[in-house]
Amino acid sequence: MRTTEQSQVSPAEVDAPVRAIAPGKQTRAETAAGARGQEGVASGWGTDETAHQRAGSWEADDDFLSAVGLGSMSVAAKADAAPLGGRDVAPGASAAVAPAAPAAARPAAKKPARVKHPDVYLTLGDARYSIVAGVLRSGKEELGEIEDAQAAVGKLGKRAPGAIVFRPSEGVTAPAAGDLVAAAPEGSTITSGRTSWVKHGGSWDKLSGHKKRGGGKFKGFSKYGGGSVRERLTELARAGQVRLSGEQVAVIAAMAEVETGGQIACVQTYDDQVMSIGFKQVVLGHGSLEKIIEKAPAGFAKHGIVLDHSRTYVKDGWSKQPHQVAGCEDVEELRTPAWAIKFYYASMEPDVVAAIAELALSDLREVERTIEASEGDAGHDFFNDVVSKAWLLEVYNNRPAFTAKATALAAGKPAANREAFLDVLAESIIETYKVEEPLLAYRKAKRSYKKKHGGKDLPSEADAELLVKMKEEYTPIGERKGTNIVTKIPRTLTAAHVGAAAASSGGAASAGASSGAPPAARVTSGPPRTAPKAGGAPTTAAAGRGLGRASKAGSPTPTTDEGDSFGFDDLLLGMLSTVSKAPAVIAAGVSQLAGAGHAGPASGPKGADATGPAQAAPRAAPAPLPVSVLGDASLEQLVAKIGSAEVTAIAGQLAALKVESQGLKRNRQEEQGEGRDDLVEHLGALRARLEALPKGDANGVAFKAKVYRAMQDLAPYYFQSRNIDILEAPPADKTRTCNLTCLGMALESLGRSAANFKGHKDSLMAAARFYQHKIVGDAKSEAAHDATAGRGTSWDELANLRLPDFLELAAIARNMKGATDDDAVKAGAKSAWDDILKWGFLQDLASDFSVKAKIKMFDASGIKDSRKAGTKADHRRLRGLGDKNRKAVEKFLNARNTAAAKGSKQNLAAVEKLRPAYDAAIRDDGIDDQVSLTAYRDHLMKEVGSDLDSGKAVIVGLASHFVKLQALDEDHVIVDDPARDSRASSTLSYAEARAMGYFHMRFVLS
Repeated sequence: MRTTEQSQVSPAEVDAPVRAIAPGKQTRAETAAGARGQEGVASGWGTDETAHQRAGSWEADDDFLSAVGLGSMSVAAKADAAPLGGRDVAPGASAAVAPAAPAAARPAAKKPARVKHPDVYLTLGDARYSIVAGVLRSGKEELGEIEDAQAAVGKLGKRAPGAIVFRPSEGVTAPAAGDLVAAAPEGSTITSGRTSWVKHGGSWDKLSGHKKRGGGKFKGFSKYGGGSVRERLTELARAGQVRLSGEQVAVIAAMAEVETGGQIACVQTYDDQVMSIGFKQVVLGHGSLEKIIEKAPAGFAKHGIVLDHSRTYVKDGWSKQPHQVAGCEDVEELRTPAWAIKFYYASMEPDVVAAIAELALSDLREVERTIEASEGDAGHDFFNDVVSKAWLLEVYNNRPAFTAKATALAAGKPAANREAFLDVLAESIIETYKVEEPLLAYRKAKRSYKKKHGGKDLPSEADAELLVKMKEEYTPIGERKGTNIVTKIPRTLTAAHVGAAAASSGGAASAGASSGAPPAARVTSGPPRTAPKAGGAPTTAAAGRGLGRASKAGSPTPTTDEGDSFGFDDLLLGMLSTVSKAPAVIAAGVSQLAGAGHAGPASGPKGADATGPAQAAPRAAPAPLPVSVLGDASLEQLVAKIGSAEVTAIAGQLAALKVESQGLKRNRQEEQGEGRDDLVEHLGALRARLEALPKGDANGVAFKAKVYRAMQDLAPYYFQSRNIDILEAPPADKTRTCNLTCLGMALESLGRSAANFKGHKDSLMAAARFYQHKIVGDAKSEAAHDATAGRGTSWDELANLRLPDFLELAAIARNMKGATDDDAVKAGAKSAWDDILKWGFLQDLASDFSVKAKIKMFDASGIKDSRKAGTKADHRRLRGLGDKNRKAVEKFLNARNTAAAKGSKQNLAAVEKLRPAYDAAIRDDGIDDQVSLTAYRDHLMKEVGSDLDSGKAVIVGLASHFVKLQALDEDHVIVDDPARDSRASSTLSYAEARAMGYFHMRFVLS
């Protein structure tokens, strides 16, 4: 069979109807300090204080002493408050850069007064310049004009630098005339206002500037990005590069939500630690950064960062004297963009990420020891909940001494269940911060006074006044910090799926997980979501248990870490294997969904001929099972809260379908045999039953949304290279039916089958007779795969083909328009060959199954095509991004899947070989100035999430391909990709999806 895809560009694309979609919700950067964006995301602590500032790191103490009349700012603090190098230079500029002369000191203008522009500072190699009022300067010397300075520098800070064209004055030879940006060597910087750009790896990276707390001069820069910590740690765990369990990945990633907005890469150079990096924010001043450099020297050396062990940095207030970075004797120089960008890229190197994860894991062990000490007093084990651990890990990361205090406070309060305990723990963390943060500041201020006054203690009256001042100032700060922790780390946190090998591996990095994942009661989730096991075997992450299709042969067996703590799923699967080859019958018996007033499939039983005699009733559905089989605590709570017998029965039936799906025979990820056909029929019956529920309140709406999403997880998968060889040729080396394959998967997720076909049945059967040799198979043609009622041309045989095969015949029949002769078949096949690439035709084909398919274009910003304005609509920009980057990303993902499944050194090396091209594709900023990654994700969560919640099926268009959407949540997009069987239940980050042009358009079927 053929495996290469052919372009799916639609000739009818320009005619496809475009529905304006409302802009998505505000990005996190607009609503909270801990934003996730790829560029310049605000710190997790906003403007209050960085998360890693602990005891010994406060420069503001003397300000408080001065406020109460107890002393003045220390010499070190005054020096720290001065600009870099003690000079009045722009942020990022070297200390050698001379400041622009004040306006009053400039010579009289030789020309009419120029338009004022923001001052811009440039370092181009070893040369340093400034642009003031449209004139390029070297110190005080004017070198020449910048052409169209308004356009060149007036918008810097909002977008990447464009051309800055220099026109030298007479006699000036350096720099050369032309575009300074294009000619800039590696390591050059451009600074305007709070923003700097650094030329790194041939492109310009943006950094955000920060002022000293309380205003004043710039202190340094920050940059956040690189993708999700959860995704990267999961990837490294699956590849065996870090040894973390799924719970440990989730807890450490949750800590990063507060520290870096969940991003893997981070650099901060604006506080007293001078340099802080990584998702845990390891710091220079207290020694943790040096430890990481020593653990992962190769990753840092790759970016020019090597320790000079013959010299150290000395800075007032630091608890350590860390060794210097070779080539940087002045510690303050590390604040500049040129050094910041090196540390930023080093922070996402695999060995550096692994070293930081190991450090975080050692902190987690300390948290677990603290928990063990408090569990006896608490009288319950809710402290071991993944959310509890995540909250306490961030407390430990920020204020280690607060952890035991908050834990002890929570242990002394009663809690009847998990939710009640989380309320108690949240209150305890916030209360601890409110009490301890002022005391920490108070003690620091007293030590500072004593040090400056020859060991004398603060007078008692002043001592009391100082304590009052600190409480007034720091109680609100403590409350904000504690609140940040318990709100930025959500209660819907679930363990990651790292694969059996990674999850169960021992060693230092896996210590601290006492017995894999905690019991199901300790982990809850939001809407069920799916994630692949090692090797791409599909499963779901709803509360840590599998909901979707069973693992393929050879896949690792799920471990307790993946959530099946009691082995109930394995028990049920064992029961299935002893009953019958048809897994629809489970243990105690069956229930007829068609009976008791419940509707069956919309158009009768599968295989029924509307023109022939009535067929048998719907096949027996599996008996309902306990809702707990689904492993979704939030769904269980909804069912209990609604208290309806019918809702309980529907949830039990969903649980039974989960087990039915897991028990199906599979080959190349495709569900096989009559069991697959039964499952589709049962999905249709369950959907009819769900839709018959009366309109309810918010709980009822949430229940239906969860069941609808779960049904998408259970629907069958198809691999397009197995499709019958009718509309697949010529040419013989291409496969072009990803569209029909995805349509088949989407229809079956709605419970539709050939029994629902309302098109020209006689034409379809005539086409089958003409292509009988391809269905039955002969010396030249392979037979139709897995035809469950036999291979032939009777209606019953055709209705039991794989649905993508049936759709090829249905496409031909649509163009035959009722004719049945051979010439009509030939003409219908010829036109269908082209028509299956047209969006409108796929809409019409869906209508033959009584399904409405709407075409929706991606439109997050509302910007439309305009030649005059020079703008393109979002969907066109997104499609263009995919056209450029899809191959690089897919090659990397394929290699990563192979490495996860096999884990050999050669496989891992292949992944790393492809990583540079992948990273370049992910970093592509071609759409960032119109739709940021955060806006992309938020728009999809809102608009596409609404489609799934309302029971619709979604086919996703990307660059030259289609996939069927299985699920999406805040972290991932999960799709069934028919191009390769290894991409069933394929999990993608939003950065990967955007790079490949996912969702530039979509079919929404209802």
